[in-house]
Amino acid sequence: YPPLEPLKDILTRWPQDELDNPYMPFEEKLLHFDFMDPVQREAATKFRDNNLPFKVYNVPELSRAGEKWIDDDYIADSFHQSRREKPKGKDLIKNPAAETKDGRMKRLITGA
Repeated sequence: YPPLEPLKDILTRWPQDELDNPYMPFEEKLLHFDFMDPVQREAATKFRDNNLPFKVYNVPELSRAGEKWIDDDYIADSFHQSRREKPKGKDLIKNPAAETKDGRMKRLITGA
């Protein structure tokens, strides 16, 4: 799982220049799990723990995020707020190990 096939076969059916137009009918090969169903959520957890690909749907947090991101004002406000909170000067250096003895790294990052 999932069934493997040569990349050449995939690109023959779905050329790179047509990424926005998948071939039809598109046959889904990954398993889907309903996040709100405890049994299916446990199965998804096992797939995750075994590094197997899957899809999960019906996730309330993602649905709420999707509703927020539809609103252009919400996105614009988020960008403006992140600019207001942008750290300045020495606060940009989070890793002291990245600084050299003579301070060249600090000058490179902060301009100081």
